[in-house]
Amino acid sequence: MTTKPKWLIVDVSSWAYRDLHAAGPGEACVRNFTRRLALCREELRPSRIVLCFDAEGSFRKDLDSTYKANRDESPVGLDELIERIRKHAADEEIDCVSAPGFEADDCMATLAGIAIDQGQRVVLASRDKDLRQCLIGGGVNMLLDAQHGKHAADFEYFTAADLDEFYGLRPDQWIEYQMLVGDTSDNVPGCPGVGDKYAREILRKCSTLERFVSRSFEAAIPASKRYAVLRFLKNGDAEKMRRLVTLRHDAPLPGYWFEEVVA
Repeated sequence: MTTKPKWLIVDVSSWAYRDLHAAGPGEACVRNFTRRLALCREELRPSRIVLCFDAEGSFRKDLDSTYKANRDESPVGLDELIERIRKHAADEEIDCVSAPGFEADDCMATLAGIAIDQGQRVVLASRDKDLRQCLIGGGVNMLLDAQHGKHAADFEYFTAADLDEFYGLRPDQWIEYQMLVGDTSDNVPGCPGVGDKYAREILRKCSTLERFVSRSFEAAIPASKRYAVLRFLKNGDAEKMRRLVTLRHDAPLPGYWFEEVVA
């Protein structure tokens, strides 16, 4: 049986921030990035590699001006690193993607959908938890880390099976989980008073928030938490949270991305 070819889709910001933190700005930082990319290319042998970049503006900030407002300024050396990554990609004939008003993970979600439609497997190279909503058993996995180990390459993945093991959730439930618990790194508050424990209980027992509205008694949570979630779903905050945490699968990419690649 032949193995489906795979696309390696890289969240450049995720890798770049990590390398800047570890090595600081300069040649070592660039070298760490390019070595990791070369390792992935050698070990995974993808049929296509795509580097995804954040673009100017964000529809999420238009929706909520406080979105990511808690973040510090970009670290020293980031702009230079990004430019050198783009140059390296051009030299190696690696595709680079960004879309005005969209974040890198929106581009990644869009590309993952295109790849799956073309019968490809997908590896999303990022630690961004938002991408867990894109996981598909046997189809889309996240690559959290890639290093040269002592005797062999050391790759750390996060899969749909891991999401079930550690959270008891399916990938299609991740959006509503994030709606409830929020995301401090993006300054998304979630539902007041409802954290990880009760969010998982609600979704495990009721499957969806829509079903929770009509069958909230099935979830073993205190009455105060039940009413808090029902208020949250009724007052309009929930819909805004949904739009903030949902990755877009319609980032405006050039038409050639929709042409099937023959591996």
